[in-house]
Amino acid sequence: MRRREFIAGLLLSAAPGWLRAQQATKVYRIAYVDPTSRIAQISGGPQEWPEYRAFIDELRRLGYVEERNLLVDKFPAERHANTDYDEVAREVVRRSPDLIVTITTPSSLALRKETRTIPIVFLTITDPVDSGLVSSMAKPGGNLTGFTDYEPSLGGKWVELLKEISPATTRMAMYFHEATAPFARKFIVSAEAAAARLSVPLTANNVPDLPELEQAVAAFAAEPNGGLVVVNDTFSAANYEGIIRLAYRHHLPAIYPWHFCPRHGGLISYNFDSLVLFLDGAGDVDRVLRGAKPSDLPVQSPRKFDLITNMQTAENARSHYPRFSARPC
Repeated sequence: MRRREFIAGLLLSAAPGWLRAQQATKVYRIAYVDPTSRIAQISGGPQEWPEYRAFIDELRRLGYVEERNLLVDKFPAERHANTDYDEVAREVVRRSPDLIVTITTPSSLALRKETRTIPIVFLTITDPVDSGLVSSMAKPGGNLTGFTDYEPSLGGKWVELLKEISPATTRMAMYFHEATAPFARKFIVSAEAAAARLSVPLTANNVPDLPELEQAVAAFAAEPNGGLVVVNDTFSAANYEGIIRLAYRHHLPAIYPWHFCPRHGGLISYNFDSLVLFLDGAGDVDRVLRGAKPSDLPVQSPRKFDLITNMQTAENARSHYPRFSARPC
């Protein structure tokens, strides 16, 4: 050993314990890409999503503390002007994070085009195999792994639940944005099959923006006894507040694929327990940062699903639909 290295080693060994720990601690930088959430919803404070807080708290439990050994670059809805996922993906990759966390299929696809080396953990992706993000659920291959959030059979379940909670509903509509929901057709097929069994006509239409959605819903609501089935795509997630207001304005019972919708006035939701998913996602982030390869970590599916009803909205619905039922499903 050279004399200079020997002296440096003696000085470090004589330093206080906290200083030696600080010297040995690596600071990890992750990019958190979520085009469905505003910055206030992933930055602490009263508007913060419980899922994001659960994710950060679990990382802390695993030893990653923000501003100490963890830096989180956030790319929320405000950064995705005009849904330009490619430009955001290029910016993310330019920053060379140690790992990328993604929330939607479009953002994951854009990032996959930009990098095949930076590890990516996706948290809420529909159909990652058919979308081309991974080779298989068991062996993802490449630099991506994570968690799926839905399966196509849920389309039928949403129809059945909406009919059960609102028996007066005799016609239903589904709206989706084809650019952000390439998987929508599978959910629609499942929903149409359930609607046929219940003798409830169902229409599904592609809408490119919120103004066109507003027009479509207004036209649909012109006839009585309609109900809305909201598809789990990025467009709907980014505009969930507007969709809830539309349903309320036109007195349409609606079922949503996200549990936060009843918290904000939506009637009913049925989906996976997203808190569990984000907690598990933090575990995968930890594994990758410790050296595991995404290609060797199986893609996981939801283990638990929740049905949530906003009882105040249900009471309001009764005033417009005497046959409306708010009984547990």
